[in-house]
Amino acid sequence: MEVSLSRSPSQTVRAPLSSLGKLTVGLLAGVTTLLIGAQVLLIGGFDMIASVIGLVPLIAAGVILAGWRWAPLLGTLVFGLLLALLALIGGEVAYTLAHPGGMIFSFFIAAIALVLGGLAGSISAAVQNYRNNSRTMPRALPAILSLVIGLVIGAGVVGAIPQAGESAGISPETLAALPAVTLENYDNGEIHVKAGQTAALRLENPDGVAHAFTIDELGVAAPMPAGKNSLALFKPATPGRYTFYCTPHYNKASGEGMHGTLIVE
Repeated sequence: MEVSLSRSPSQTVRAPLSSLGKLTVGLLAGVTTLLIGAQVLLIGGFDMIASVIGLVPLIAAGVILAGWRWAPLLGTLVFGLLLALLALIGGEVAYTLAHPGGMIFSFFIAAIALVLGGLAGSISAAVQNYRNNSRTMPRALPAILSLVIGLVIGAGVVGAIPQAGESAGISPETLAALPAVTLENYDNGEIHVKAGQTAALRLENPDGVAHAFTIDELGVAAPMPAGKNSLALFKPATPGRYTFYCTPHYNKASGEGMHGTLIVE
């Protein structure tokens, strides 16, 4: 005797994960991996905020793996929030991309590639699920992925190249003997130099992010790479008080952010 088993309408079988769905999962996992790497290479230890942010994409990836038709939209939400977070620190991102070199440069390039790729992939996966189209990978996708991977690898290579001009031609001993400008000076601190004399300042940046030593009136714009010492060399001619500030972390309109006063005597 044959027994026929039927499913009620509510007992729907979840469709297998599409290629675009798998791509979305992979990119979400990539974000988590990137944030873990940032803690090791940039922060140098455990950071609660970075860990919590890194956990969210992993949870979203697990939900998408369950195979629900709407699940890729959860990936869209996560990537959208990450894009908003990058926009929130847009000044720092723009400054870093304009000064290639260092791990933070590679981090931002990889983050942008993952977020933009994730947005496109997750939206496409959701559309594909709801249209019941072929669940295979679109023909153009391998070429696009190759381009993105090449971009990220290239960024890593550029990030590993030391920036020229930071303290070129200056021995570590000579640099260490120069007057220091630390991040504490950017909390409304003061620096004194002599008019008509060449000022040579050692710029100390122990942070995991890049800063800058900028004085508009004197034409000074010295980079302060993450975790390194660099050099500011200039010759002020006119006595007076000048504002120095960190380009990505100072708002000229409001006067808020990292800044201090250079006093030329």
